[in-house]
Amino acid sequence: ENMHFLLRKKLEKARKEIKQGTPKLEKLLETHNLVYNDLPLIHKELETKAKAILDQRKTKKTTVDTLRRMLEGLHA
Repeated sequence: ENMHFLLRKKLEKARKEIKQGTPKLEKLLETHNLVYNDLPLIHKELETKAKAILDQRKTKKTTVDTLRRMLEGLHA
């Protein structure tokens, strides 16, 4: 019963954030002369750049790096 209440509240919050975020996203897209279809390509480029930056790091034996590699292994 409590779980039902929590899930309902989270759903309501998500819907509210979508209503507020959609106009902001549309304005940003318009400002930069983009369309929704450009977003997956932009995401892929950012992901590639982020991975390249991570690979350039000199130390890869820190706790954060170890945990990151473990998580990436789970999602591969």
